[in-house]
Amino acid sequence: MSEPDDPRTLEALDKIRAILAEHDLWGVVSVCDTKRTHWLYQFAPSWSCLDFDPDTGKVRIRAKRADFASKEGHHYVVENTVGAVFNTRDFAAMLFGQMNALVVILEQQHLGIEHEPYQDLRHTAPPKKD
Repeated sequence: MSEPDDPRTLEALDKIRAILAEHDLWGVVSVCDTKRTHWLYQFAPSWSCLDFDPDTGKVRIRAKRADFASKEGHHYVVENTVGAVFNTRDFAAMLFGQMNALVVILEQQHLGIEHEPYQDLRHTAPPKKD
């Protein structure tokens, strides 16, 4: 059985989520404690039309022209959402390359590292609103 989540990690994620919301930012965050890695997505700044369901993992673009007061407002939100998606993808690819290079170095050291991918990897969803 897995150990319970470290409350300090969950508190840190809540603070990070609050900062992203306060500053109207998009964010993809990963934090590690000594037991596991937690991650969160914050895809809901005011300028985003991306809809992410943390329970199902489904992602959708919600940008019907009729839902916007102007053509310019619609374009602004779609353009910025697409830019954030592509930039996040680019960052994830860069991060994967860097971490993979470190893994190769560690494996060459014959340190007896045992790792099962995606074990103890937790999505930390925002608290449910009642």
